[in-house]
Amino acid sequence: MLSIREEVEYWSSSEGYMGAIAVDGIGIEFYDDESRMAIYNLYTEFLNGLDFPISIYVYSIKEEGHPVYTTREDLSSISNGLNEMIAGITRNIAKKRFILIVKVRYYEVSLIKSDGIRILEERLNYVYENLKGMGLNPRLMTYSEYEDLIGEFI
Repeated sequence: MLSIREEVEYWSSSEGYMGAIAVDGIGIEFYDDESRMAIYNLYTEFLNGLDFPISIYVYSIKEEGHPVYTTREDLSSISNGLNEMIAGITRNIAKKRFILIVKVRYYEVSLIKSDGIRILEERLNYVYENLKGMGLNPRLMTYSEYEDLIGEFI
């Protein structure tokens, strides 16, 4: 179990308490059909098990093409041509990062702050553990990371 009090900052908005989890995409299109279906089923179970709203943002980070190098001098001209071809192919590849925003609205809890934080912690744990169960590597975000990312959208 996570403890958001120790591992991440939570923050308040005008609506309630918030926390965020970042997770990178896994390139599911490269999995075989059986593995892909298993992941889809886990994702479906995760979504069907939610009893609170979450927001999912997809953040694309453009990757620059990385040249391929060879150590053989006699292949250097071929290598240069391949580097240019690979750079052209990978020019438009983007790495996906998913940001999941979890909230506890003030009207859902009593006026006691610890109740809202406890519920937020439970919700973040649910999301975090389910993402790990799908073979993903989720990471709780700090407020400054979240703020920097949101600043890029605005």
